[in-house]
Amino acid sequence: MFGWIAQAPFVHKLQKRSGRLSCGTIALIAVLAAFLWQLVTVTRNYRGDWTALYCIGGVMPTPPELQGAYRFEGSRGFDGQFYLIIAMDPLLRRGMDRYVDEPDLRYRRILVPAVAYLLGFGQPAAIVYSYLLVNLGFLFLGTWWMSRHAVLCSLHPARGWLFLLVPGVLISLDRQTVDMALTALCLGAAYAWRSKQHRLLLVFLPLICLVRETGVLIAGAFVLAFLIRRERRKAAIGVACVAPFFAWSWWVAARVPLTLREWLPERPYAWTIDALLHPAALPFSPAVQTLVRCFDLLALAGLLAGIALSVRLWFGDRRANPLVLASVFFSGLCLFLFSLDDWMHVYDYGRIASPMAAYLLIQCPAGWPLLVPSALMTCRVAVQVAPQIFHAAGLGS
Repeated sequence: MFGWIAQAPFVHKLQKRSGRLSCGTIALIAVLAAFLWQLVTVTRNYRGDWTALYCIGGVMPTPPELQGAYRFEGSRGFDGQFYLIIAMDPLLRRGMDRYVDEPDLRYRRILVPAVAYLLGFGQPAAIVYSYLLVNLGFLFLGTWWMSRHAVLCSLHPARGWLFLLVPGVLISLDRQTVDMALTALCLGAAYAWRSKQHRLLLVFLPLICLVRETGVLIAGAFVLAFLIRRERRKAAIGVACVAPFFAWSWWVAARVPLTLREWLPERPYAWTIDALLHPAALPFSPAVQTLVRCFDLLALAGLLAGIALSVRLWFGDRRANPLVLASVFFSGLCLFLFSLDDWMHVYDYGRIASPMAAYLLIQCPAGWPLLVPSALMTCRVAVQVAPQIFHAAGLGS
């Protein structure tokens, strides 16, 4: 099917026209499309209240600065609400950490909230919008770097729009999580590597780690690649790039009590297998439930396909490619997380797998099988967003 689509006449016409566009123009078009969607859904679905994009749960305590925010009744909300709160108190001076679940973990992911704080000049009312602007900025960067990778591989720069196919990107646009920023910076590091601008890694690797702690896997992949290549000096520099993350984590740990978590399951994969065999009931008709569950299975198949492709690339890697190593690292992380409880939704594992999915999209040569992991997982994300689309179009209650 993907091969037929790639050969379709309208695709060739689109590629010919887009070939005349610069990478920056392609990235700008992606940002404008995303902003237009956010504008439509906020206007039509949430009475013009932009705080709805943070998915603030109605049962969760919120600081006074967000008392008038849009809340989803009966819900615990999603991660974006906590990053917004962190952006209003990034240095833990106002006691807002008591409104954040697992503050010792979430405060380590400081980069996006900190940039939003700076752009909003520390004013809570402005930070609501500056945070959205930061996420759109990373959408621009991610699309631009994806487009630049296409140019390096002698492909049309319009392939930069594939960045929108990465599951964590659509999830971040829907729930304002930090995963789009992580994926964009991962592509930036990959571009620095491929274009032999290795000094840029001194910028990208520390930032990647400060977006989310899983970014340490990216730094680790580069360090391991340098060691295999016997480039010990570069490997030492790669290790030093992780130092800002550990320094910040130490600073947070000195101010926020650490929470002990069970990362070693007593019955590995028991919860996951049970969820597959006995899926939870959904508040829909039997036909819709069946359709959603089919997309759930397709998304899981997409993840497994991404893991298989990453391992295959690893076995065929003769030059210690850090991008391949990073894909394998994130594949292992996904497999480990499935041994724990409650990681079966694409909004959970799809975000973790996004760097792996993005790195598969920029492989050269670029074959259609490399699209499968992102496409299948993002189809399930689209199903989750579908009610917003229907209601915005006047087709739902």
